[in-house]
Amino acid sequence: MRKPHFISLIAIIGLLCISFRLNAQAITLENKANATTVKPSTIFTVRIPLQASTGFDWKLEKGSPLIYEVKSATEENIAGKMDGKTMKVFTLRSSGASGEAELKFTMSRSVQTKLPVEEKTLKVTIKP
Repeated sequence: MRKPHFISLIAIIGLLCISFRLNAQAITLENKANATTVKPSTIFTVRIPLQASTGFDWKLEKGSPLIYEVKSATEENIAGKMDGKTMKVFTLRSSGASGEAELKFTMSRSVQTKLPVEEKTLKVTIKP
């Protein structure tokens, strides 16, 4: 008798996960300084244009206890998707607390120890 309830619970959790991913906020950083507002405990993505095969890569500089990096990945240049651009995608999660955080993204080559070639900032306001 418990099996149908367990399967129903799994189905509901699956639907909630799909719904959550479809409603996730996506921010594209085109400018040097950007701002956005998110709710507490929310997963959101930050996309930054990237020139493929140059050896340069974007990374998120640590520094805010209010924002956690879940993962980062490179979305390849796919015709008809994202205007044909290659994007570095950061999946982030806001903490459960309200507040403000400034995220700094830097672009450099991993083999070079010089200063970053480019920087972009994102001011994130977390409020219900």
